[in-house]
Amino acid sequence: MATPAEIETTTEIKSGYLVKQGGKYRNWKKRYFVLSGTTVQYYVNKGDAVAKGQIDLSAGRGVRKRHQCSLEWPKDAKNGLCFGLSTEGRTYYLCGTDKSDIADWMEKLQKEIQKVGKPTDDWKNDPEGIPEGAVSKAVRGATKLATQLSKKVIKDTGVVDEQTAGAISSAADAVENQAEAGRDATITDRLKMAG
Repeated sequence: MATPAEIETTTEIKSGYLVKQGGKYRNWKKRYFVLSGTTVQYYVNKGDAVAKGQIDLSAGRGVRKRHQCSLEWPKDAKNGLCFGLSTEGRTYYLCGTDKSDIADWMEKLQKEIQKVGKPTDDWKNDPEGIPEGAVSKAVRGATKLATQLSKKVIKDTGVVDEQTAGAISSAADAVENQAEAGRDATITDRLKMAG
């Protein structure tokens, strides 16, 4: 990841807040994005010294419109406010609250990918990644099944004492609740939670 000093030497093309779906837990969080050259850095807050992550546009495949993404979008995500930024190995799903700002992000990202990436327009036959909607549903289903199995094994086997069994059961419930909460929160809710 580039240091703040390295980022300063690259001209900033665009910056601003977007809501991004996480790669591991698939929850939606507000992040501050900075497009500079062939890299997109994202931060927890504007002004943070260290980026939370970065996207290398030289591995970019293209910008997917909302309807081209097989994804379970947040309830209030409307056409024109969401898009997918596809790279080799991952598609980043992003939402905002202003149609013209999102259109500008999409245009600028696609322009950089056309210059340095590996662009494609053939999304139906694009070999990169699994449709995220299927992945999100599978993760929630697996989490729910694991929770139920953990509780049953603890209850039926009596391998651990009551206090430990209660702690494991509570942790399993918390994981299941977090998976569900990430799906149901609206973009507006996420922007408020992130400050």
